[in-house]
Amino acid sequence: MLAKISSKVLPALALLVFVTLSAHAEGKLDIVGKFMSGGTEVDLATYTDGTQKVGLLGLKKDQVRMSVAFGPDEWNSLIRLWDKGTTMQSENWQFVGSYKETDTKLSTLLLMTAGPGVQFIVVDPDKTGTVVLSKGDFDKFEADLHEVQEYLSH
Repeated sequence: MLAKISSKVLPALALLVFVTLSAHAEGKLDIVGKFMSGGTEVDLATYTDGTQKVGLLGLKKDQVRMSVAFGPDEWNSLIRLWDKGTTMQSENWQFVGSYKETDTKLSTLLLMTAGPGVQFIVVDPDKTGTVVLSKGDFDKFEADLHEVQEYLSH
């Protein structure tokens, strides 16, 4: 009898604890733009915790997630890399530039190359993720970059 009650009560209790903890979680994540390329999802997002704001470039493939964080005064670094990468389009891949996180535990590194698209390479101490955005995504990605910039500036 106790086994029957436990098998019904424990999942409900676990859900209640999860919902309660989620309700008290600090910070808010908003996905501004989502792009798919070769089975990898690329996200542009904002994260707000109280008065602190950050912009994020995130990659997700299967169950692996990685991100690069940019403070409000650092987001323009990503925009400059992006602008440079979109003007360097060619048949061959060329190095555009890099950005290394500041004020974070992992100090994740972002490398960008340009060729037939723009390639993001995210490197942290445990893993590396790579994705290529095609020219068809450029306009929306750029608009989303500027939307995040606008949010971070206020």
